[in-house]
Amino acid sequence: EGTNGGMQIVDLAPTPPTLVTTYRTTFNTAHTITISGSYAYVSGTRLNGVSRGLRILNLADPVNPVDVGSWTQYYTHDCAVRGNTLYAACINNSLLAVVDITDRAAPATLTTFTWSGNKAHNCDLTTDGKYLLTSDEVPDGHLHVFDVQDPGNIRQVAEWTANPDGIIHNVHVLGNLAYIAYYTEGLRVVDIGNPAYPVEVGYYDTWPGASGGYNGNWQFYPYASS
Repeated sequence: EGTNGGMQIVDLAPTPPTLVTTYRTTFNTAHTITISGSYAYVSGTRLNGVSRGLRILNLADPVNPVDVGSWTQYYTHDCAVRGNTLYAACINNSLLAVVDITDRAAPATLTTFTWSGNKAHNCDLTTDGKYLLTSDEVPDGHLHVFDVQDPGNIRQVAEWTANPDGIIHNVHVLGNLAYIAYYTEGLRVVDIGNPAYPVEVGYYDTWPGASGGYNGNWQFYPYASS
């Protein structure tokens, strides 16, 4: 935000990494970036305080992104992409939207769905794309698992919590494991080999205080080669 607001593009090759440029053409603040293939899907964008929706940028030339489209039906806090389908976590509207992005210049909503206590902060898909995991960023918010194989009949198959007093924040999937940033409950690692029966297999706590509230583990990145 502010003077240096925008999407920063960093060259990771040098030591230390260097800031190459900052993109500010169609937005100068955003919440999250999801990269899939040669596109960036930027959620929660605003340009000088005005909502610009979910922006889709072509990264064929990563230093010079090109805005090719947007989805603005609901405010999107974060999203997950698989092939030509985007799953938008619409926290302010208490719903999850499934969006066809075959034509990235004109994304089309396929369906929306919700559940009790829905305040979907983010979402991610199992490796096979058959199940969607969501995180509700509210007190007593849980991990939910949905069978999304049939967009016309999306079904919840599981619900999991590390601690009812804690607040879940983000979930990311790598292989058969879900890595969950759970605020005061730290990092939780859950086996989703059978998505209908999530089982915790490990954790790393980052907060020595009481459970509840927004202290502790905000986010993590499990995809580094190490």
